[in-house]
Amino acid sequence: MLTKKDFIALADVIRELMPTPNAHADSGVYHIPGDSFTGAVRQWEKTRDTLADFCAAQNPRFNRSRWLAYIAGTCGPNGGAVKGGEK
Repeated sequence: MLTKKDFIALADVIRELMPTPNAHADSGVYHIPGDSFTGAVRQWEKTRDTLADFCAAQNPRFNRSRWLAYIAGTCGPNGGAVKGGEK
């Protein structure tokens, strides 16, 4: 069973892969050549949502809304306020 620590680590990876309009080719963000930024964001969102479904299936205590909020940067990893060093 995945643990809270696993969920946070996975969320950190997903956050790092979030497309940004000014990402460089070597930034590690997956991007299909010729694909639009909007297309990249949609694919990232689909991946994020699919992983949220997977996490929910692995642990009945998984808090999907808090996990998504952490990825979005609107809360910390424990659901509290975002601290200075967090995205």
